[in-house]
Amino acid sequence: MTELTFLGLGIGCWFVVFSLLFIWLFKRRSFGLLEPLSVFLILRVAPMLSALLVLLANETLTLYLLLFFMAAILFIFTIYARTPKLILEKTDCSGKSVAFFFLIGFILLAIKIIIIVSSTGILPVFSNMGSNAYIDFNNENKLGSTFLLGIGNSNLVLFAFILPFLKKMKWRICVYLLFFISVVFGLFAGKKASLLSIFLAVALGDYLRVIFISNQKTYFLSLKSISIGIIISIFWAAMIYIRTLGADIASVAFDFNLVSQTLDFLMVQFSYPFFIFSSGELSGFFEGYEFNHFRYIFHSLLSPLGFPAFLSSIGPAITEYQTGNFSENGITPTFIIEGYVLFGNLMPLYAFFLAIAITKGRTFLIRTQSLDYKIIMFAFFYPILYTPFSDALLFLKMLYVLIFLFILIVVPLKVLLYAKS
Repeated sequence: MTELTFLGLGIGCWFVVFSLLFIWLFKRRSFGLLEPLSVFLILRVAPMLSALLVLLANETLTLYLLLFFMAAILFIFTIYARTPKLILEKTDCSGKSVAFFFLIGFILLAIKIIIIVSSTGILPVFSNMGSNAYIDFNNENKLGSTFLLGIGNSNLVLFAFILPFLKKMKWRICVYLLFFISVVFGLFAGKKASLLSIFLAVALGDYLRVIFISNQKTYFLSLKSISIGIIISIFWAAMIYIRTLGADIASVAFDFNLVSQTLDFLMVQFSYPFFIFSSGELSGFFEGYEFNHFRYIFHSLLSPLGFPAFLSSIGPAITEYQTGNFSENGITPTFIIEGYVLFGNLMPLYAFFLAIAITKGRTFLIRTQSLDYKIIMFAFFYPILYTPFSDALLFLKMLYVLIFLFILIVVPLKVLLYAKS
């Protein structure tokens, strides 16, 4: 077993403790266990706290570790303090609202189908390269992949939301068919988390209906469906990971080293950025990494116009710094590394304001008065709200696409639909 494996075991133990703690602390603040807030706390914040605890117990306190400690504590306490308890007033959902949600979901699915059908190269899900194929697909279809990334599974959220309102069999069958097609096209990305993202999108649609609409019961969120969804998602992630390693699934089925490899993967995926930052081994990278502060947040918009903010983003640039070889498949920088690149020793303040922005965003969505806009904005923006924790540039890329689609499709369709009233 490698050193990474032992670290993965230690972090895994504390991960369970912190996950249970967060579930208890936020039980009156979250929609449920599968809401983006809860998933974020369990899959991102709990591993970060676990890594911090392991580092404080085993490493000498350095400036980098101190900054990590301050940023993590500020971020977590701010998220908790600024996330209000849920006090919701339920309302009715009209037939016109259901039609509005259906049309938006249908248009988004149509856009995804057009992009995928017109794309070049093999789709990642059909490749033997695992997640690496996703990067190749993005490079060959930059504009299309950006829109696919932004749309995500928002159409699936809307279909899951409206299904129980459909009483006529022909409409129910139609939405079920679109629902199935949405799941299939959601898997085309071939990412480890693609099936989990689909499952969480369906759960979000269920939550939105139960929490904001009068006299509603869960439709998808039974114990049976949750258990099946999580198990299948784990198997899907494992299969994609094995393919990414370049191994044959049958040949590793009974290889006990796979357990060690999986623990290594979990360590790299969820905690490695915190360890390499705190170790100080990136100090040379921080001094040499060149980027334009002013253009940084607009990189996704300006890069196609010939004004990029950097030659390569932080994750791939770190991989090149460590190995000497450039690869698009770099580490996830997290707000710790990205914050230090942008603000240096003021990184804890960046963590604080980032937590404020995230909690403000969620509160704004909850308090939106118009039911139509509330549900659409939840479907569009809520699944990406916690992305800046891992990668602010990725968040901005998706945000630009969603704002464009919201202005171009949602607002005009709302005006046209209700102008007939």
